[in-house]
Amino acid sequence: MLKLGIGLTKTGTSLDIDAPLFCERSRARDVGRISEFVRGIKKLGLWNSMVCWPLRSAQNVGTGTTAYSLGGLGTFNGRLTNVPTWGADALDFTANNSGMDTDVVLPIAPVALMVVRQAQQAQTDNAGLFYTAGVNVSGRQFSQNNTGSVTTQGYKAWHSAWPPSNLALNSNINITGSSRTDREYGAWRILSSSTVRLSRNSTQSASNVTVTGWDTSSPAFTRFGYYPDAGADDTLSFMAYFTAAIDNTADAAFYTLYKETLGQGLGLP
Repeated sequence: MLKLGIGLTKTGTSLDIDAPLFCERSRARDVGRISEFVRGIKKLGLWNSMVCWPLRSAQNVGTGTTAYSLGGLGTFNGRLTNVPTWGADALDFTANNSGMDTDVVLPIAPVALMVVRQAQQAQTDNAGLFYTAGVNVSGRQFSQNNTGSVTTQGYKAWHSAWPPSNLALNSNINITGSSRTDREYGAWRILSSSTVRLSRNSTQSASNVTVTGWDTSSPAFTRFGYYPDAGADDTLSFMAYFTAAIDNTADAAFYTLYKETLGQGLGLP
């Protein structure tokens, strides 16, 4: 039996060294699943290009205004604003002006954003969820949208120039078949400065989408929240950035890995 310094024990297989280190920092209690996830990411060859935020309460600190980061890219703890609520399955960002800021500086390309989220109300095309810029500056924006109770979900990539009315849609994927209230996995994969692929659960865009107009400056930080600052209207179980070109095979492998480790019990399809 392995004894952990945070008062936890793990019986059976040994832990990946980076899992208990993260648990020591964050006070996360789900050390077994965290270890399995870390080991799987390393087998995929993505550890050093990843920073992620497991946001189920047992997989992070579970209270307060810091969301601890995990990954070989570096330590980029999230700063939570307007007190999102920690829960067993997700961090709840539905309060007005709630969000999370980090000090991640992302390249223009390649870069990928993966999230596990659940919409709490209808969101229109300009409902940005994640963007690489601060308020009052230009940047890239990645959004998921839906309207009312319709079953079509849209994943979109935007180039945003201040003010928000200058948003320009670069790419879009609409995937039907489930309610907007389902918890789901979404990915925005920027393969080059002009090419993006989008995916939702196990469905991926049929082909690369050519985009124009990316802001070519390096943003100072990355933010999660409704653009510009009205709250995301989501609960978020997980969020990750990769500074790597994630192809369809790697995207599918990551989705499966998450479902089988950190995502157990979330009902992902």
